[in-house]
Amino acid sequence: MASKKTFPGFSSSKPSSLLSDRDVQNRYLIGDIAVGLILIDGPGGRQLQDAARLAIVDQLNRALDFLTQAEPRAALRFRQIHRTCHLTNTDLVQSPSGGRHQSNDETLENVWLTPAMRQLGCVREQDYLNRVLEETQCRQGFLVLVNKFPLPHFAYSIGARVTLSYYAGGFGIANLHALMVHEICHVFGAADETGECCCDRRYGHLNVVNGNCAVCNPKPQLCIMAGTDLALCSWTRRQIGWDDSLLRVGLEAGNPGN
Repeated sequence: MASKKTFPGFSSSKPSSLLSDRDVQNRYLIGDIAVGLILIDGPGGRQLQDAARLAIVDQLNRALDFLTQAEPRAALRFRQIHRTCHLTNTDLVQSPSGGRHQSNDETLENVWLTPAMRQLGCVREQDYLNRVLEETQCRQGFLVLVNKFPLPHFAYSIGARVTLSYYAGGFGIANLHALMVHEICHVFGAADETGECCCDRRYGHLNVVNGNCAVCNPKPQLCIMAGTDLALCSWTRRQIGWDDSLLRVGLEAGNPGN
C-alpha cells in the first residue's frame, strides 16, 4: 500500500487577507474546460528561461492528464491557451495603488499581477478569463499563473485563478503537477483535508461533507487534498462534481461542462 505523504503547512486555501471577489463560473469538473496558462517572466532572478517554461508546461499537462484519466466518464477536454508576460523593473508596481490600504499579501501580488494583466490588455484576471472562455468556446475554465516572485503562499487559488511559485515551496519543479491538481480541485469546490480542515462544512456545488478530513477521520483515504499523492478520495470526487448520478445524466443528456 502506498505511503501517505503529508506536508506541514500544505493547506492551500487562499491567503485570508487576499480579496476573493472574482467571479466564479465553475460548478463541475466535467466536459470542456478552458485553461489559461500565464507565465510571468520577471527581471534578474525572476526570469523564466526557456527550459523553465517548458518544464512548467510539461507539469501542467501531467496534471491535466491525471484528472482526465481519473474519471473517464467526466469526458474532460482541457482547451489550453498559453501566454508569457515579460516584465521589466519599470513595469513592476513598487507601492500600493488605488488609494486604499492593501494587505501585505495584496501588495506582494500587486507587484507583478497588475502589470501582467496590463500587458494582456485587462484590468482584472476575470477579464482575461472571459477572453479565454470566449476563444475556447467553453463555459467553465480557470487561469494558472506561475512565476518566481515572492508570493503569499507557494500554491493557492482565489476564485478561478491558481497561482504557483516555480519553486513549489521547496518540493521542486518535479512535483509542481501535484500542486496544480490540488489547486484545480479547489477551483471546482474541493476542500483541504489536513491542517485546520472542517468536518461539518459542505463543499462544492453538490454540498458534499468533508468526510476525509484528518480531524474527524482516523483512517483517511489517500487524496491529493491531503498532500501530494496523486489520488482522489470519494469525498473529493463528489465535491468537484464527479457524482454517479450527475455523470450518468451528463453522458445521456450532453456535456454539463459546456
